[in-house]
Amino acid sequence: MGIGNKIKELRIENGMAQKDLADYLHVTYQAVSRWENDEVEPSIDTIKQMAARFDCSIDTLFNEDDDKEEAVEEVKQVDVQNTYPNKPVLGVCRRCKEPIFDKDDLHFHRTTHHHARGRTTHNEYIVCSKCEAVIQAEERKAAEIAKKSNQEAARKKRRKAFILPIFLTIPTLIFVVANPLFGIVFAYAIYAVQACLILDNNCVSDVVLSVATFSIKLPGIIFSLDLDGFIVFLAFKIVVAILSFFLGILMAIAGFLIGAVVSIFVYPSALKKSKYDCTH
Repeated sequence: MGIGNKIKELRIENGMAQKDLADYLHVTYQAVSRWENDEVEPSIDTIKQMAARFDCSIDTLFNEDDDKEEAVEEVKQVDVQNTYPNKPVLGVCRRCKEPIFDKDDLHFHRTTHHHARGRTTHNEYIVCSKCEAVIQAEERKAAEIAKKSNQEAARKKRRKAFILPIFLTIPTLIFVVANPLFGIVFAYAIYAVQACLILDNNCVSDVVLSVATFSIKLPGIIFSLDLDGFIVFLAFKIVVAILSFFLGILMAIAGFLIGAVVSIFVYPSALKKSKYDCTH
């Protein structure tokens, strides 16, 4: 499989037509077609752009498969063996390009690439001990950065869940004057449902949406094909639209209130889970 077939394969895997790829690269779709038919080869800059779009390495576009990759490594080993005729070469480090003579210095590093449509590919290549240590350090650093980023995002969401619900909850405190027990429970429920919706780590949003989006199918109407019939039909449509609008508002309020009842019990666990997300 040449580079043309590889471009076509990756384009299809990413759900792109030839015109889509052409628009991304600012070329004509005929140019893409000629690449895929191996009539001409794209420039190195274009290949870099395609590799970035397909989320793959440049080598992936040129390598037919694992067998070809192994063949390239074998050629490298032969070249190195010719350079070092008295030393058995076990492999060539992909990162620093240095020969590896000691089996304890030989490591197989595995990478995972996540592509469009849920496709996952794995690539394994040879590295020396020094480069393996550097790669592991880079991966640890990247994981630590991602962890801190996730923790900070969780902290921001947790702060919002504490502060924002207060503004809508304050007016409900008026019920405390009339009935202290009911007022406190109602205020807590209104606060809890807002917090649960902001945290979004629980089932409250699903409950609210399932009720708020519930629809009732209204009956149709039979009308005559004349002016009076058209007026009746138009009036019926207007009435149905108004009813649907107010029904939607009522269902949204009902979903919010039902969600508030559920939040009374769900909020403590959602709060505990958000605290865990801030530290892990």
